[in-house]
Amino acid sequence: MRMPSCDQLSYAIDVAMQRRPGSLLLKNARLINVFTLEVSLSNILVAGETIAAMGECCATADAEQVVDVQGAWVSPGLIDAHLHIESSLVTPPEYAKAVVPRGVTGIVADPHEVANVAGVPAVQWMMQASENLPMDVWFTAPSSVPSTIMETSGATLSISDIQQLLNDPRVVGVGELMSFPGFLAGSLVELQKVVAAEAARKRPDGHAPGVVGCNLQAYLGAGVASDHESTT
Repeated sequence: MRMPSCDQLSYAIDVAMQRRPGSLLLKNARLINVFTLEVSLSNILVAGETIAAMGECCATADAEQVVDVQGAWVSPGLIDAHLHIESSLVTPPEYAKAVVPRGVTGIVADPHEVANVAGVPAVQWMMQASENLPMDVWFTAPSSVPSTIMETSGATLSISDIQQLLNDPRVVGVGELMSFPGFLAGSLVELQKVVAAEAARKRPDGHAPGVVGCNLQAYLGAGVASDHESTT
């Protein structure tokens, strides 16, 4: 994700204050508010890559390009918070071609499947292949390589490997801790992964199908931040 410069922020403020024309004005959009679960008729004023203003204050705004979308639905870009790109059996650029037209503008990928085959080099390849796409791609450092001591994998990611990956700004945390029985048993190897995430000021991702009661409290209490296996 590119961070805005001071010039870009100044441009957006001037457009919102109507001191300068925007680059694009979408009129008569049905705006989906994903926080309140409401839909409202709205104008949307854009300044370059920034949404400068919405709603009634845009009624008299000027822009280089004005488009009346005639009630079309407009939604914030969707972020897929957990997936494995390699499960789609296509490369990151081909994956982007499929999902960007459907409104997905960001994904958080856990490349533990390719890591189980070829280790850190596979993760680095996945990250390189995800650069300069028309969507933002963040990663988690795979924690499940292998997922349990009972598995045979093509590679193993050590704690030092995970720490190395966490140094990359595109890596936002440690990937799903699949060995939750080991974690709940107090396995030092599993606990080190949580500590590595916290040391990097990032978060560990959860994997706890069917875990409830005291087991769930222990999982949460140790710092696991999420669980994509939730069913209730």
